[in-house]
Amino acid sequence: MWEWFRRNFGPPVTLPEPPIPEQPVACIVQEVQILAERFIGAYNGGDFPALDGIFAQEPDFEWYSTGAPGERLLPLAGDRASLVPYFRERHELGERLTMHSFRFNGNTRVARPYGNFEYTLTRSADDLAPTTYVGKGAARCYRGQQDVLFVWAMASA
Repeated sequence: MWEWFRRNFGPPVTLPEPPIPEQPVACIVQEVQILAERFIGAYNGGDFPALDGIFAQEPDFEWYSTGAPGERLLPLAGDRASLVPYFRERHELGERLTMHSFRFNGNTRVARPYGNFEYTLTRSADDLAPTTYVGKGAARCYRGQQDVLFVWAMASA
């Protein structure tokens, strides 16, 4: 009976295994700096789809935080679903970021490594005179997919 079935209907169909998600690798300074600069460019340009792709999705996203105006502190800072709407709101208020310095601080070597960095920038908006901010961040780097930020924190200097 099985022979008749195989002859008439062909070999059984086997579904391919689902792809295994790529694991992050240690970052190098250039890729993290380029990622931070891409974020600044997308932020200033109001490119919300790009901003959505630059930041890690859940469960990898940890936080995006800043002080007032537009205060975004924990627990809200850790809410990935509210991130792009927050960027849209700040963009509508004319917020712009201008990076002045960037420093790569090496990788944290754990099962899923990530690169650490710090920066200084000027933050300005309709509700904020140009103000110097200092900050830190963390990025996950990949070889076959887009690198992502999963931490960005800044406060006035």
